[in-house]
Amino acid sequence: MRPFAPLLLACVCALSACSDDFEATGPGRLERPTLTRATPLEAPIRPRRTARLELPEGTAPWTVAGEHDVDSREQRAGQEREERFLRFEESGPWKLAVPGSFDPLQFNQVVVRGRFRSNVSIELTLSADGEPSYTPPALASVNNEREQIVLFDLPYVRQIPFVYDTIELAFAPVEDGESKPFELYSIDLIDLPIELYMPDVETAGGLIDLGVESRHGVGLASGAPASCEFPVQEGDRMTFALGLLPRLRANGRSPRVRVELEADGVSDAETFRLENDDGDRSRWHEERIDLARFAGRTVRATFTYELDKDRRGICALANLEVWRPGKTPKAVFFVTSDTHRGDHLGSAESGIVIETPIIDALARRGILFEDCWSTTNVTSPSHVSMMTGVHPRDHRIIGNLARMSDEADTLAEAFRAAGFATVGVVSVTHLGPRGTGLGQGFDRMIGPLRSPWDAEVAVGHLMDLIGASEGKPIFAWLHVFDAHHPYGPPGSFDRKYYPENKDPFDPSLPKPEIEEGLIPKDLADVRDLEFPRSQYRAEISYLDRELQRLLDMVTMQDALIAVTSDHGEILEKDGTYFNHSAIFPDTLHVPLVLAGPGIESGLRVKASVENIDVGRTLLDLAGCGSADFPGRNLLFAVRAEANERPPRFALAANATSASITEGRWHLMLHLRNHKGLMRRKRLKHEVELYDIEADPECLVDREDDEPDRVRELKGKLIEWLARKEGATLMQRLTHTTAGLKELGALGYATAEETVDLEKPWYVERK
Repeated sequence: MRPFAPLLLACVCALSACSDDFEATGPGRLERPTLTRATPLEAPIRPRRTARLELPEGTAPWTVAGEHDVDSREQRAGQEREERFLRFEESGPWKLAVPGSFDPLQFNQVVVRGRFRSNVSIELTLSADGEPSYTPPALASVNNEREQIVLFDLPYVRQIPFVYDTIELAFAPVEDGESKPFELYSIDLIDLPIELYMPDVETAGGLIDLGVESRHGVGLASGAPASCEFPVQEGDRMTFALGLLPRLRANGRSPRVRVELEADGVSDAETFRLENDDGDRSRWHEERIDLARFAGRTVRATFTYELDKDRRGICALANLEVWRPGKTPKAVFFVTSDTHRGDHLGSAESGIVIETPIIDALARRGILFEDCWSTTNVTSPSHVSMMTGVHPRDHRIIGNLARMSDEADTLAEAFRAAGFATVGVVSVTHLGPRGTGLGQGFDRMIGPLRSPWDAEVAVGHLMDLIGASEGKPIFAWLHVFDAHHPYGPPGSFDRKYYPENKDPFDPSLPKPEIEEGLIPKDLADVRDLEFPRSQYRAEISYLDRELQRLLDMVTMQDALIAVTSDHGEILEKDGTYFNHSAIFPDTLHVPLVLAGPGIESGLRVKASVENIDVGRTLLDLAGCGSADFPGRNLLFAVRAEANERPPRFALAANATSASITEGRWHLMLHLRNHKGLMRRKRLKHEVELYDIEADPECLVDREDDEPDRVRELKGKLIEWLARKEGATLMQRLTHTTAGLKELGALGYATAEETVDLEKPWYVERK
């Protein structure tokens, strides 16, 4: 989120120009007071490097195991000599032990600096007297030709009262049997002040992760009170949440927060404990203060985190709000169904046997966009585009391993600034706060710690969040992952579209001729390909049913609702099955349904649209048209001619290809050599052209038959690739080894390269 005036951030009213009488019967009022330090800092709080461990001459006393060499490189800025480094060769395993005296009072982070050309798992161990004492979760590098850092956060290290005598590193390839030479430059010890483990009080705040649920808030450090001022009107309520990160729990008893309220000589104070009666501090504590006695006054509230015995510590202060419930609060509901093909809706009338009565009912009372396309074929980049209005070409997040920068302006932030409570539930870890960073702007976000959730679980969590909104205007995002492979519909939906008495793995049936690696491993022995196709449809029918529980909630009865997908799925093409590895219409055509106030019912729009414009449309229809957010209101397509089909552009995962679709023609330009999960290798600069009206499955390449059309479309695509609009939103992210393996198990490429932010997407052949 880019910085902007604190008044816009904190004291926002959904209908600030309305009278009190209207607010009492309308959507209500929600303000977020701005916190500041009660006592200004004498000096900025910053991390500091307390030691840099560099390779000594001859390597001793460092101990190196595994095939390696010693080399040096050109002098770095600020250094008086060339930098020596270790080069580890392809054969491993590799280990490194660095002796010394390492006082945990001097560091709580370790940074491994090097160049890693493949995904390398790195395990750190701190030892004392020859015995391992502290081993945090293993991390993994992201393959890249450039120097990078892998950062180990060690919040527990200071709870151990002795000095370590050895830092050990163990390296191993993440993918079995796949490794390339890599280089280790140095090991840095960092002292990160406890105040920097959470967003600073005098910032816009951010999501604070407390297990499954994250909340928008700031850190409240002991001995550093924070305060705010706000006007109180009749009926206003003050609520907030308190929490302790397990890794930052202070030694000592009775963590508590004292809140003092004062206005025109009227004062009050309450103290809130941060642990349950059984001593459990692992959850958020919802708190509320009665403001009735302060009505008509401007209140100053001061929050102080208190610990016994002068201990240092920090707690989370989240969701600080002053609000008044309304009888008809506005509600905006955004659903993204992962890997959901555009032709897999009952209302799509595509001839596919599938039941989606809930989404179909939304389409009947709203608009079904029959020709909606995504901007890419991969989950995180597509969601970043929908949540920012910025195309992957410009934000440069092209894979699930990248993270969105805090500089991004998100859809949730726009609704939050307009006076909406913002809540979100995602069904995979890599899409939430721990991964891509799409929790930015949400007051509350819930997501899995490990394995993906079924729709039943995700819907249940969102119902809880919506139910807790208590009459506030609300923007809610639900991400469901059920249509993504592996297909395993639960309960009665298993084999919903497949004969019960038929065995799709019957070895007596002929085996399909499929090259190894071009079908998911769990389907390697399948004999009847209709089985996984039917299971894919059953997954969609299952998630459709689960949406009914949400739509039955009172809050949803007059809600503005959008349902779409991040990308589709290839069920069969070019010898590959059940993946989304290329930008064919199979993976770009997605559902889009809009329903709710201000939307005409029963419309089917044939004009071409893109789901990158959903955010702009929801803001406009929710009465937030002045919000600074990119995009075009999709209602333009209602008035457009059915044959109005302007060019649409897409960028494939990891930027292997780009495409332009204009009218009946779909052209793909390959930006580098790649094969992916396709049978035939695509070469850099190669072009494919398909007539998607005569050949919707894209089985016949028309490049040789249409040289003039290829030249025209390729020129438009190259020109588009060379343009730059919006902000680059990518930043690097350190991954756990377990997290990378989980992504790999879901079929995602984990060997993607970090994007060069300055390199053009396309370079002409020399």
